[in-house]
Amino acid sequence: MSGEKIKSLVLQLPYLMDIQLIDQSSDVDMWSLVNDEGVDTTIQFISEKNEILISINSHIALDDLNIEKYQMLLKFNFLYRDTGGAHFAASTQDDSIHLQMSQPADIDASELSQIMSNLFILKDNWAELLRDQSKSEVDETMYSSSSIIRG
Repeated sequence: MSGEKIKSLVLQLPYLMDIQLIDQSSDVDMWSLVNDEGVDTTIQFISEKNEILISINSHIALDDLNIEKYQMLLKFNFLYRDTGGAHFAASTQDDSIHLQMSQPADIDASELSQIMSNLFILKDNWAELLRDQSKSEVDETMYSSSSIIRG
């Protein structure tokens, strides 16, 4: 798979889902996407691994999380095999939490669209939980296989 093929895949997404803006990085195979709800998503082609990395900004600042919330995120990350490979990461660019997932680069646009839609739902559920500072325990369904990303 090449960067040009991934670009073609990304450019098909507005026909399959709510994507309003696509901006390609000039120096790497990376595309920034924004939907109507203002969700920032980055798709990066990692040629060495022949995979794409999907990264969705939760708009939750690292400084807004307490230790219990960090522990929940780490527990979720530990279960990456049960969650379809989704994990959370701290962005060095904007000091916020991002939901990320790698996929083989040989998927088609409809598969990518479905994966992204599922990631948006998962991101929204976790953003709500992380913003609710009064809730100290997480519902076990957040870790269950029903949260698996793949369509």
